Amino acid sequence: MKKLVMLLLMVNALSLAQTKDKFVIGHHRCGFFSCFFGALNNLMWCHAHKKEPVMMWDSNSLYYDERDPECRDNAWLCFFKPVSNYKYAPGDYVHNSYFDVNGRTWFSIPPCARHRTKIACAIKKWIRLNEHIQQAVNDFYRTYMHGKKTVGIHIRRTDKHVERPDVPLEKIFSTANAIDTDQYLVATDEMEILQAAQMALNKPVIFFPCPRSVDGTPLHYNSECANKTQSGRDVLIEVILLSRTDTFIHTISNVSSAVLCFNPSLKGIELR
Repeated sequence: MKKLVMLLLMVNALSLAQTKDKFVIGHHRCGFFSCFFGALNNLMWCHAHKKEPVMMWDSNSLYYDERDPECRDNAWLCFFKPVSNYKYAPGDYVHNSYFDVNGRTWFSIPPCARHRTKIACAIKKWIRLNEHIQQAVNDFYRTYMHGKKTVGIHIRRTDKHVERPDVPLEKIFSTANAIDTDQYLVATDEMEILQAAQMALNKPVIFFPCPRSVDGTPLHYNSECANKTQSGRDVLIEVILLSRTDTFIHTISNVSSAVLCFNPSLKGIELR
């Protein structure tokens, strides 16, 4: 009986400690890697303020899909493992912002060299891929990239022109064609861009098979997307693969920034 009472007291103490010490990080309604960098920003705040972080991407996330059995009411778990042993409980305050509670960020995006290293350390500390995503990365790399010199290319289109002018494709492709390589790994959100790359580049083009926009509508805003969590998995896999290339040609986007932060030593060529 005494042991049971002690156990109950320990459970209650842990519950109170979790309520006091944990900090639940949510999301904002933007693209996958905008939400990802928002998560890292708040994880860094938690570390600095000795809070135990909990990730909670609920049904308002653009990457939550009730049809996906892996969501389990938290889309974060479709992509990554928990960032701590603490858990979300109904009624917990959820910080749904890219910025920390002081309205600040702990790094710049696009990241400078120093911030690439800083973000890479945060990724190493908190970010662990789910097994099936890691397996997809390993399978693709082993089949198509192992032992081959590969130039990675990321071209963000669809609605990106609202933020900044598109970089001409001719400039991107001519830059790529001037590099000695065995092949190109092309990642883009538009099918037409991928087809243009296959025509213009002077070495074989490989790509991760996934849906791409055919009408200029961003996939994360497309309500007809077959599986919203799958679109998040696809872009996450593409980023990890691009981070494992030898040289990375890119325009400015959160996806490209993520590639450079997953591998801070990767040579990047930014085109504007």
